[in-house]
Amino acid sequence: MDNLFIKNKRSLLFSPFLKENVAAGMTYARLDFSFERDNNVLKRLYGELFRELYVNPKRIISLKQTHSDSIFIFKNGASVIDTPEADAIITDSKNTAILIRVADCVPVFIYDKAKKTSALVHSGWRGTQKLIVVKVVKSMNDLFGSCTQDLIALVGPCIRDCCYEVSNDFKDNFKNISKIGNKYFLDLPQEVMMQLSCTGIAKENIFDCGVCSSCSSYGFYSYRRQKTARRNLCFMVMK
Repeated sequence: MDNLFIKNKRSLLFSPFLKENVAAGMTYARLDFSFERDNNVLKRLYGELFRELYVNPKRIISLKQTHSDSIFIFKNGASVIDTPEADAIITDSKNTAILIRVADCVPVFIYDKAKKTSALVHSGWRGTQKLIVVKVVKSMNDLFGSCTQDLIALVGPCIRDCCYEVSNDFKDNFKNISKIGNKYFLDLPQEVMMQLSCTGIAKENIFDCGVCSSCSSYGFYSYRRQKTARRNLCFMVMK
């Protein structure tokens, strides 16, 4: 899976988007983008990150995430809203950095090559159960005229079934559950991949980076492993 990303000093950049002139990636744990951080500190960190990527976004939109299926739409030319409450964002605005924060939940990056529209989705188990990625793809179709054959989707680093032990009642709501002894483990990214496939996006345009946020050597914050309030930042910027 190494061909799906490029290792930078501060982040993993995802290769499928680079040829489309889109910077999409996720920061390592050496940078803490937790919700509680001072705004001045966050501005400095944003500056360090985007300078490394040779990106100078005119706007930065961050979400107040609540494990919902709410989607924030930011159309080109609109005024920036301060921290809208949602768990996904869609935009057709160039030079606008759209952001989510994760520490085990599944980040999903979606780009429409024809309509030049991008989406970033925070899909924890609650959002996955609510089919948030399916609703995002439908919104891209309804509001921006996207066709699924033009979409590229990538599942970023997240907790995987090697580390994600859940209670046995999860098997009533998810298909990708394995049982080892008396323990149950959820393959949440596979659930999301199945949902993306069901939207009609071509199989060859759906990618999984294959990295576990809990046990990989790349060094990501993991709530399950660390019980931390610190967060990794996921970003997309259409240049």
